[in-house]
Amino acid sequence: MEQKLLGPKLAYLPEVVRPGTMIYTHYVTGIVEAVTAAVEAIPGASGGEFLKVGVYTGEDKAGLGKFKRREVDVLVGSAPIGTGVDGLQDVCDRLVFLSLTWTHAEYEQIIGRIRRQGSAFRKIEVIIPMVALREDRAGVWSWDDLRKRCIEYKRILADAALDGVIPLDGVIPLDGVMSREEMHRRSMAALHAWIDRVRAGTPSPEETGTPASLA
Repeated sequence: MEQKLLGPKLAYLPEVVRPGTMIYTHYVTGIVEAVTAAVEAIPGASGGEFLKVGVYTGEDKAGLGKFKRREVDVLVGSAPIGTGVDGLQDVCDRLVFLSLTWTHAEYEQIIGRIRRQGSAFRKIEVIIPMVALREDRAGVWSWDDLRKRCIEYKRILADAALDGVIPLDGVIPLDGVMSREEMHRRSMAALHAWIDRVRAGTPSPEETGTPASLA
């Protein structure tokens, strides 16, 4: 799924990637190489040389030192960047989640690499490109939005379990707690339903007043 949605996100990178940017992807195979190539095609601030990229994944960690020494402009990292890494707060003030984590704890860990005490920057930016399929009558389908909502649901549950913090409406969205396989199954079912509505020209659930379902 992530690879299928990669194209539009790569096309968006020139709008948000500049020196001092870290790009996070939870998945590596077939993605890191494509992201690296896309970033290396982006002109630098002077409009002359192109951006230089370093990589930090489970297999290749050479890019971290280069990024911290400003020998490369952009760092592409995967899950290992979330733990045991220091110094990014000195050189990085923009984080792009090309592929989200699966838990809120992981999400916060990644952000915490650059949002740290003693940062060289007054503020940091977190950008999450989201691909959405839209059609006037069929409505909207977005895998990225579902992933983001899943992370938020898990945060709500963690707050309730650890601190006794109950959502303002008193409702804990249990649908957010599902396996990756189940979420993928429901998302694909919703996508196929969206495609069927496009082909049939039928109204979206929002138009008919019927709640949308991923079941």
